[in-house]
Amino acid sequence: MNRAFPRRAWPALNLAVALRHTGRYLEAAKVLRERARILPGDPALHTDEGLTWKCLGEMEKAEQCFRRGLAAGGPLETRDPRISLGLILLDRGERKEAEKVLRPTLMLPPPQPYAWLLWTRSAFCCGKRFF
Repeated sequence: MNRAFPRRAWPALNLAVALRHTGRYLEAAKVLRERARILPGDPALHTDEGLTWKCLGEMEKAEQCFRRGLAAGGPLETRDPRISLGLILLDRGERKEAEKVLRPTLMLPPPQPYAWLLWTRSAFCCGKRFF
C-alpha cells in the first residue's frame, strides 16, 4: 500500500473501514497507526484509529488518538476528532473540558449542527446523554 499510494491517507482509511466492518479492529488500528507514522499531519488517520479503539471499548487509547488528531491540524481539519473527543469527555461527565474541546468547531463556517448540539449538551445537560 505504501509503495502503490505514497503520501496518501485514503487507501489506509478505506482498508481500515473494511477491516472494521468484518470485526478485524486490531488490524484496522495497525493499518491506521502505520500510515499515520508516514503522514503525521493527517487528522483523519488518528481519528479513525480512535474510532477503532472506541469500538473495542478502549476509551483511553481512543482519547489519545483523538488528541493526536487535534494536534495534527487547525480547526478546519480537526472537526471530527474534536467531536469524537467531546463525546468521550461528555460521557465521562467532564462538561467543562468538553466545552473547551468543542468550542473551536463552533467557529467554523456553517453548517455545524452536530457540533452545536454537542456543545449545547456540554453547557446545559451536565454531560449526561439525554438524547
